[in-house]
Amino acid sequence: MNEPNFKWGKTTLSDANTIKGLLKFRHQFKPTSEDAICIYADLDKLIDKAKFNDYQKKILNLYEYGYSEEDISDVLEVEKQSINSVVDTICNTLCELNYQDWKLNYIFWNKCKVRTNYKRCSKCEEYLPATEEYFYKELMGKDGYKQKCIKCSKNM
Repeated sequence: MNEPNFKWGKTTLSDANTIKGLLKFRHQFKPTSEDAICIYADLDKLIDKAKFNDYQKKILNLYEYGYSEEDISDVLEVEKQSINSVVDTICNTLCELNYQDWKLNYIFWNKCKVRTNYKRCSKCEEYLPATEEYFYKELMGKDGYKQKCIKCSKNM
């Protein structure tokens, strides 16, 4: 990939197909522009945050090193369609995590005036907006929400 002709400033992690392309061609070049370095740094943070299982990590690693879906299916001795499905799940997960990070940061930076309090999840200890989007309702609770966030509640 010829980086000088590529418009990194217009690249975002809000599209699963963009993420797929970034992962697929990562092995072909070393980013030198500040925008490219930032995009890949953000992508790496999302990958770390995603907590993929070992199988997903193995496929992601091979994919980032330039293996095609067909190559990966041969190495792992599984159907190519299965690999395609896992790669799509990985990309969609990263896209959703990016959206969640963006939304929290957008509110945090006061770019959008939203009247909400923040609450810390008792399990993951992450500060999240105290809303029904992040916490289940609990009528008897001090603030009207359960102590664990929805994500942690589902992972019990």
